[in-house]
Amino acid sequence: MKKVLVLIRSLNIGGAEKQLLTLMKNIDRTRIEPVIVTFYSGGDLLPDFSECQTRVLSAQKSGRWDIFDFFSKLIKIIRSENPDVVLSYLVAANLLAVILKPLFRSARVIISIRHSFVRMEDYDRLNRILYSLESRLAGFSDRIIVNSFTGAKMAAQRGIPTDKMVVIPNGIDTDQFYPDKKSGRESRRQFGLSEKDRLVGIIGRLDPIKDHITLLEAASIVREQIPLFKLVIIGSGDGEYEQKLKTRVQLLGMEPNVIWIPSQNNLLGIYNMLDVCVSSSIGEGFSNVISEAMSCGIPCVATNVGDSAMIIEETGRIIPPCSVNEMAQAIRDLLVMSAKDRTNLGRKARERIMANFSVEKMVCATMTEIESLG
Repeated sequence: MKKVLVLIRSLNIGGAEKQLLTLMKNIDRTRIEPVIVTFYSGGDLLPDFSECQTRVLSAQKSGRWDIFDFFSKLIKIIRSENPDVVLSYLVAANLLAVILKPLFRSARVIISIRHSFVRMEDYDRLNRILYSLESRLAGFSDRIIVNSFTGAKMAAQRGIPTDKMVVIPNGIDTDQFYPDKKSGRESRRQFGLSEKDRLVGIIGRLDPIKDHITLLEAASIVREQIPLFKLVIIGSGDGEYEQKLKTRVQLLGMEPNVIWIPSQNNLLGIYNMLDVCVSSSIGEGFSNVISEAMSCGIPCVATNVGDSAMIIEETGRIIPPCSVNEMAQAIRDLLVMSAKDRTNLGRKARERIMANFSVEKMVCATMTEIESLG
């Protein structure tokens, strides 16, 4: 049995965090003994990790500039746990895993890259520095897991060694995300929406890389063509960016057509209340949202970034990023379909996820990489 210390910034709701939870729920505990170590204590998903009997420790970082006390606590935890493998998630944890590697004794280090394109001007100086350092230091790890083929290609362009890289696409829990009209109707009632409303939704953190602006512009076109059209924006994030979006909604006169819902832990009803799910991102790796929506039988419109085109194929619509008119047309095409045709398209989408992006494949591949390190 190998003891694996998983290093991650926090257990708040996010794509990487949800994939880690899926891994912990399904990993073979007779072969792997996991312990999760977070920078920050608490987190929306902490009860879920406790429920699946996964130990979680925290270095109790108090803020961005709590450095020395945080490092001291983290080093103490690592030495006490004495893991065989350190598996890190996301940029900051990847950097710490590599930097602290000499303190791990015989432990091997696997870092996890879960992004592809990053538009640097959208982030502050510290995050730009961290991203640059990841490119320079990733090669000192023993293995690099990338969750998308596009992400692997772009990592190679950043100078990260390809001989240490392996692509393991995310695994989608089709028992958790499935077609459920009842939960969809309940969610519509919960948020004051009628059965007749034509709902298009975008789910994810409020971040410039998601390019909600293009979607809002496209939605302003669609509302003129589709009666009872509503755009549902589900997610939380940067307050300044959120205000920018709300200002744009006002300028477009879209207030009656836009529904704002903060981040939700349970998304089954949210997905199932939608007629169409949209990803308008200018950069993605492997889109959990698109894959989960497809698993629920919801047709998707996505920009041709990351692995989205490979995930969707013929079960939805793929458009160029930042293309208002193309996005509006793609959304309209799906909304004007008959309910029967849209249901059939959604069924094909679910079948594609089940065949190609199962939890079993993701867990098996991850365990293989962990156990392959002597």
